Order: sequence, then C-alpha cells, then structure tokens
Amino acid sequence: MIAPFDSFISSNDTVLDIGCGIGTPVKGLVCKGLTGIDAVDYSKEYPGKFIVAMLPCLEFVPDKSYDVIICIDCIEHLTKEDGFELLKHFNRIVRKMIYIFTPAEWDSNESSVNDSDCWAYGNHLNLHKSLWTVADFTSNGYDAQEILAHGWVTAFIHAYRRFE
Repeated sequence: MIAPFDSFISSNDTVLDIGCGIGTPVKGLVCKGLTGIDAVDYSKEYPGKFIVAMLPCLEFVPDKSYDVIICIDCIEHLTKEDGFELLKHFNRIVRKMIYIFTPAEWDSNESSVNDSDCWAYGNHLNLHKSLWTVADFTSNGYDAQEILAHGWVTAFIHAYRRFE
C-alpha cells in the first residue's frame, strides 16, 4: 500500500518523518539521516533522531533542511486548517520531495482510541479530524491518486510533490 521508499529515497538523503509514531514504515530505511516528529514521545522505539512536537507547529525546523518529508497516516489527525498549515511548512522545509499517505474515506478512529486492546487506546491525538481528497492535494501542487486497498479502510490517497 505505502510506496516503497527506495523508489524515491536514496542513501544520501535526509528524511523528516512527520507523525512518525514508533517508525514502523521506516525501520530499515537506508538514508543519510532520519528524524521523526510526533506529539507522543516514542523516542525509545523510533529508529532515528526523535523530536516531540505538536503539529502543525514546525517553525523550529530550518528552511530547506531535509531532502524528503514523509507523512504517513498523520494529516487526517489535524483539522483541515491545520493540515494546510502543515503543507506550507513542508514546502518551506523540503529540498526534493514530499510524500503523504492518508485514508480516502471517513473513519473517526474512535473505535481504536476506545479499545483497551489497541495500541491507540486512550490517546485522543489518534482521533481523525479531517478527510482529505485528491483535489485537496492537486490544488496545492501535488500529484495525487486514490488507491484501492483492503483492510480497515478500502481506499487511500498517495500524494507526491517534487521540488527538483
């Protein structure tokens, strides 16, 4: 479902992983430097440098400081207004490419947050606050497409924006 990172991340790239959680999708990623940002402190589990911060506040990240930004299953946890603010920060921070992966259909994620057997249990930050469309991304300069899937959601959006 998620694009193979080696199709757009090289061993010389620095990568910023937004809303990274414990870093499951990036474990084993070969790159020059990996930094994860999340509101919850997963620094003991994350496979790279880790910063605790609430999104969309990324003012502390310098301009053009990362080659690639990945944002997997994160933007839907923000309001649309905050999500668009996050995209503005991405444009300022990135040198080469932004990759975003988000559900294409609505699910509040309440069942996960309220399920004591789920990893998201009790964490209100895991509630979904917005639903994104292909048009939300294409109108902001991204190439985006909806991908059919199997699992808790039947479709996802892959959105890319290249700067080179």
